[in-house]
Amino acid sequence: MRVKNFLSLILNRLNELFSTENLTDNDMINYAKTVRDKLSENESVMTQINNNTRDQAMLGDFPQAIDDA
Repeated sequence: MRVKNFLSLILNRLNELFSTENLTDNDMINYAKTVRDKLSENESVMTQINNNTRDQAMLGDFPQAIDDA
């Protein structure tokens, strides 16, 4: 699965998490881009994302990398 699909997953989760925080769409987009950039620096996660299905990648380092980002 490509990075775009994971970005969509992140955006959906951000919408859930921050729906009561009165953040603008731009606030959430900037946060998502920061998370994306941090994930892009993680070669192991990017390899897992690019070489596995979404479900398989979710069993790897991706969830922890999101938390760390």
